[in-house]
Amino acid sequence: MEEASKHWQNGHLGVTAEDHRAFGGSPDTELRQNPGKTLGELWSMDKILEHSKKGIAFLERMRKEYQEKGQNHPDISWSRDSIISEKQSLRATISYLKSIGKLPEELENFEVEDLKNDPK
Repeated sequence: MEEASKHWQNGHLGVTAEDHRAFGGSPDTELRQNPGKTLGELWSMDKILEHSKKGIAFLERMRKEYQEKGQNHPDISWSRDSIISEKQSLRATISYLKSIGKLPEELENFEVEDLKNDPK
């Protein structure tokens, strides 16, 4: 499924409405109204930055929960899977935004780190 791999390659901001539909997703209203465009192309730098900061904050919350609950906690898999997924998504989104010239200046030197205690 090429569209699904495009989502993992470009992140949420790098897929079109058509891509979303092809892998069974529901595209955002903005995408439905702008065929062939991605949110990365449509959004302002401020909106992109806000979205990216939410992803970074979510990753940090999941890391904290993962560490506080301990790796043997019965429902730790959600935190573990969220960390792995969000790191992949942030990396893909940043790479995609760089490729289209829409990476906010605040994120130019940001790197999604693999912390020692992150799940693999």
